[in-house]
Order: sequence, then structure tokens, then C-alpha cells
Amino acid sequence: MLAASDFPLEHAERLFAPLGISPAYFAPTQTGLEKSITDATDGVRELLKREGIHDFDSQKKGQKSKVVVDIQVFHKPTHTRTKISFYRPETKNGDPRMWISRLGSMVSVGNLIALLVVHGELIALVISNQNVRDALMDENSELRQMLAASAPANVASAVSDTLVAELRKISAHGWHDAVRTGDTAVGMTLESCLGIAPNSSGAPDYHGFELKAKVLKTGVAKPEDAKTRQTLFACVPDWDISRLKGSKHILAQYGYPDKKGHARRRLYCEVTSKKENSQGLKFEIDHTCGQLVEVHVNSSTNNDVVRWRRASLEDKLNRKHAQTAWVYARERDVQGTRQFRYFQTTITAAPRSASFLNLIETGIISMDHLIKEELRGQVSEKGPLFKINAKDFALLFPFRRSEILTA
Repeated sequence: MLAASDFPLEHAERLFAPLGISPAYFAPTQTGLEKSITDATDGVRELLKREGIHDFDSQKKGQKSKVVVDIQVFHKPTHTRTKISFYRPETKNGDPRMWISRLGSMVSVGNLIALLVVHGELIALVISNQNVRDALMDENSELRQMLAASAPANVASAVSDTLVAELRKISAHGWHDAVRTGDTAVGMTLESCLGIAPNSSGAPDYHGFELKAKVLKTGVAKPEDAKTRQTLFACVPDWDISRLKGSKHILAQYGYPDKKGHARRRLYCEVTSKKENSQGLKFEIDHTCGQLVEVHVNSSTNNDVVRWRRASLEDKLNRKHAQTAWVYARERDVQGTRQFRYFQTTITAAPRSASFLNLIETGIISMDHLIKEELRGQVSEKGPLFKINAKDFALLFPFRRSEILTA
């Protein structure tokens, strides 16, 4: 599918991210071009439904129910106005299909094509075409100006003045004694400085803002230089569509003995789409139904482990990070007392949630399992934690405001 396209999906995402746009993608196959047909993948269906162009869920089967709409295809310095059809055949369970008229004369097998909606009109960009990419990057081009005019506003700057002012006061105070031990100390100490009482609520921490605090080691000048990943959120699989039905089952099949003797078994590992880890686990994307699938590569039978629905991950991201202050601190020890000084923040808003699975498919977002079986037999799971490097923040959070808090 997209993995077989002739232009890397990651590079395409880097073209669209600065505009805050999340296209849907597809790549025509040889058979598709010969038969004038291509699957309408989950990403395409979601885009069409979200933008009010077409809803496959309510469409009946058969040629009589075919829907045809206008589309512009950018495949060279100019563009072609044509038609795109949406239909569900009587056979093959009525799997959603689509086709752009005359597409075969405009693209080659495996070209990566981005679909998006601009001012209510469906647009297709042949990203494999160098002329199209050049136009996307040229701020004076007709295409770039059209997309920029339809892009959402940078809301991160307008909503965060009060919070930044409070963080500056905290930073000006200097070093703060940690209010607790462990990895969560930097965040709990910041919340204490802001007068936030400890709680387990999933609601935003401070006047609609989620707070995420992180210690940057000495020598790391800015967050983008940090080698450790930033946690986005924890999200358990959708057990109802998963082969394994709980963390203890995952641990039983893929865990390993705890060599330090602090627990019976552990499964502490990173899972990415780039390659399988030492436990044989990796990610794949099921584009037909829009699901993230964790698979076991070395399995001789069913390699499905667990699954997440696209909606589960996007909803979690939107709820958790509608508005977020990522606050960075230095750490020191003074006569056995751990202290933090908060020196920088990045405010983000309106994440590109529709691109979340794309960023997993490219390996930009990965996930950590943190499952262990205690010595007394109880199984606990701190994740699964979905993470991203700060240097890639722009791909998920195009609307940002960065502030140095120290004088």
C-alpha cells in the first residue's frame, strides 16, 4: 500500500505539516491503473466524511448509487480539472472504491497522491512529481498560497499569555525543591508551584492546558537536542478487536524473566514500524479498516498481537493535547535535596490528529510497553506509552509558541 509508493510518506508529511494540513494518501497499483479502480482506504474515507464530500457508510451498493464529484489534480506545473467517482460494488462485501477520471494519463504506478479539501473542493496532489513538490515549498506559488489561505490559524500564540506569565514567575523564583521522588517529580513539583492539587483526573491540568514537564540534562541546550523521547499519552489497545485480551496475556507470550529479581517477568520495550524489536514485535497499519496493529514477526501462525482503532488514538490525542504546555527544567542535587529550575516552554495547540497513524507508519511516533509481573504475582502496565522526539514536534504540532522563561 503506502509502503510501496515511490515517494516516502515521511517526506510528504514534512511538506504538509507547516501548513497544519493532514491529507489522506493513496498510491495506484498496476492493476488499479489498468482497471481504473482503487480502494478507498480508511484514511480517504475519513477525510471525505469529515469534510462533507462523501459518506461511504450511507452509500448503497451498485453502479446506480455511484457518486461523482469534481476534483482538481495537480500533476505538473499546471493542474487538470476532472471527476472522481465513489461507489461500492455488489461483490466483495461492497468494499469502498474510487477512481479519478483520466488518472492513468497523469500518474505512474506507485506515485504517492495526497487528497485534501480546500474551501470545500477536493484536491489531489501527485507528491511524487517534483514540480508539485516545488510548488508546495514555494511561498509565491499559486498552489502554496491556495493551501495557506485555507490552513487553520496558529491558535497557540493567542491562548497562552496567562500561562506563560505564570511560568515566568516560577522560573524567576529559581530552584524549587522536589515535592516527591521518582520520574514524576518534575511534573508534580511544577503543578505544586502552580497551586494544582494532586489528582488522577484525565482533564487538562491548568485552565484548559495539559502540562508536560521534562528534565533536560546538562549539555542539552534545547528540547530538540534531547535524545530521549517525549511521552504523548498512554492508550491501552482496543481489546474487543485484539487477539490477546489483556496486558497479562501479552506479558505471558512475549515477556522475559526479570534478571534483577525485582519482578517475576517484564516486557519493557519500544515498538516501532521501522523494524521488529528483540522480542519480535513491531507495528503495521491496516489501511483497509484504519487500525494500528502490533504484530509478532517471528510467529509461525497468527502474528496479530493487539489492535487500536484510528478513532481511539486520534480521540486520545485531541483530548489530551488540545492545548499543552511542554515545560523543560534543569535538575540539581543540593545536599541530598533534588531541585528543579524551569527555564523554557513550548505551547502547542490543535494537533494534526488525522496524521497520527501516518507518523506511526513512518516510525516518527513509537510506543513503549511497560508491563511487569510483581513477585507476588500481580501484573501491572504503566503504558502503553506513545512517544515522539521533540525534534519532530512540528510534524504533530504545527502550531507552537516557544518561550525562554529565564532572564
